Amino acid sequence: MPTTFLDDIATDWHRSPRLFTTPSWSAWATPELVLDALRNIVRSVGVGWRLFAGEDQISRNHKDALIRDEEATLAEYLARLGGERGLPGLIVNDIQAASPACWLSIAPLLSTLYAEYGMPFGGALVDLFFSGRSESFFGVHKDDQDVFMFVVAGCKRVELWRYETLAEAFGSPRYYASLHLGQVSVEQAPDLVFEVQAGDVAYWPAGYWHRVRNLAELTAGLSLGLFTRPDPLSLLARLEGFDVGVAARHPSKPERRRGLGPLEDCQADVNDLLAAVASDPAAHEQLVAGTAAWKSSLGFRASPRVARPERVAERRFRLVAPALLQVAELGDDLLVAASGDLARYPNDAGLAQVLAALRRCEPTTVVDLDHELCSCDPAWREVADTDRRALLTKMIADFVEVCAVTMID
Repeated sequence: MPTTFLDDIATDWHRSPRLFTTPSWSAWATPELVLDALRNIVRSVGVGWRLFAGEDQISRNHKDALIRDEEATLAEYLARLGGERGLPGLIVNDIQAASPACWLSIAPLLSTLYAEYGMPFGGALVDLFFSGRSESFFGVHKDDQDVFMFVVAGCKRVELWRYETLAEAFGSPRYYASLHLGQVSVEQAPDLVFEVQAGDVAYWPAGYWHRVRNLAELTAGLSLGLFTRPDPLSLLARLEGFDVGVAARHPSKPERRRGLGPLEDCQADVNDLLAAVASDPAAHEQLVAGTAAWKSSLGFRASPRVARPERVAERRFRLVAPALLQVAELGDDLLVAASGDLARYPNDAGLAQVLAALRRCEPTTVVDLDHELCSCDPAWREVADTDRRALLTKMIADFVEVCAVTMID
């Protein structure tokens, strides 16, 4: 009986490392996907890249480090980088924003994971590690993230140490705190060693020390990181990053209240701040909107954008994953978040029913959604058919543009 992603990880999630040999849910991680993403980086928002020689960073976000049109394969690209820089290494952060294919593959996995375990407070990212050298990028280190490393090309050797194994020797601060030891000698043998071939996935929980060595002349891996540490200041900063409108932040009538005292007890300051947020409707709405956008982006800082579809009304489509669509009632409005984007619609039972139908992730059409709209609220039948369907068509086109909905024919 075929196993699912949740079946495979259930016994090890948050507990212990594991090697998954060619699981069905890793089939999306291919050289073709990496090539396509590399070609799209320069036109994408939210993607960063760094070129390395060993641990030394050579450049950051420099266009010369990106693949060129005439380079048809990863090997040709690496050969050019190697000719210019010696044995190079490239890290691309948030590559999912440059690759709709990566996003559309990761989203269902994370949606099922979040439905079972909840979304991590620190969010998520997918990084590309592309290298022509055997040494690890960062030597022995540990992170505050659970990692699924999808090997795309070549073979990687993953050496893993439990937190306790190296904590005393290197004075590590706390289990979840990141610490890079660099390319130093570690006398203690690894507690576990995985050799991860193309198509395989290695998993290790946050806090595990690890070093990744490359066992081929060309290696490429896509690492999905899930930041599990509850960091309230970081979370609030990320929520603030979602623009929900200037009016929500700057009310026309300023409120005069006691501010935070620089010399006062910080515990009292925090209590005052929490009370102010809880009692201020505008602040509460700001946090609701930011949280909805954050959850609908699956915790990613950036998601891809694609061309707006020319035709929607006659075609079939479906929501990519339930978690990509978040809906909150805010008075007379329905706040709708899709892949990090926010929109407001009238708080209408028919529209709410349409969004609920989309979240079933079943193939549907504008005509099907129109039936949902009118069956829930017959008053919509008083609106002209063309106007109702134009509204639904625009909504779906908006969702397609942010890769929350995909056209299936």
